[in-house]
Amino acid sequence: MHSHDFRDAEEFRDKNVIVLGSSYSAEDIALQCNKYGAKSVTIGYRHNPMGFKWPDGMKEVHYLDKLVGKKAIFKDGTEQEADVVILCTGYLHHFPFLEENLQLKTRNRLYTNFYILVCKINSIRLTCLIAKLGMQEM
Repeated sequence: MHSHDFRDAEEFRDKNVIVLGSSYSAEDIALQCNKYGAKSVTIGYRHNPMGFKWPDGMKEVHYLDKLVGKKAIFKDGTEQEADVVILCTGYLHHFPFLEENLQLKTRNRLYTNFYILVCKINSIRLTCLIAKLGMQEM
């Protein structure tokens, strides 16, 4: 699942959770899953670990290499049973309703169907949030 679809950590109670990502949504979701009783939470980072002192039951490892059945195998050799994988890998900022010259460009283009609008008008920076049901400001 993608972090965009995450609603309630309660559904991951007694589960082995793999969280892929190393930014705010990964940190928040991993800690929520731990707080609400996940059996384990393993955070896989691609480039840089968050580097926190994680609570018991949580660990940070380098990059998911592959999934074999219900086993996650990471680049550093760590193996972890996986009941669920949550992708905290970014969002697509898409502005189909604005003229090209009003759009503030972004390189963060990973997840579709998520609208946060940041635009510039007459060199004044205007930040707008177009909310979908259940979405929180990032």
